[in-house]
Amino acid sequence: MAKNEIVDPLDGLSKPWQKFFKKFEEIDTIKVSEWKDVHVLAYICQRYEQQYGRKFAVTIKGAPTKSPDQHADHKGLCRLGI
Repeated sequence: MAKNEIVDPLDGLSKPWQKFFKKFEEIDTIKVSEWKDVHVLAYICQRYEQQYGRKFAVTIKGAPTKSPDQHADHKGLCRLGI
């Protein structure tokens, strides 16, 4: 590896997690009405970083669809009736 080479932080993750995090970029291009759970989590992470100046820590454990953060996000949306 070259001294000044930029390393993508997603390279160390499995393909499903890479695909999951790449969907985070979609929140700026699709309508809110078309968002899925992953987009809501992406929005929460984005707002957290804007508010606190650091990235939201996502638990990378198992499959993305079974992640504790994804589950808590979905549970919160169900409680809000969204």
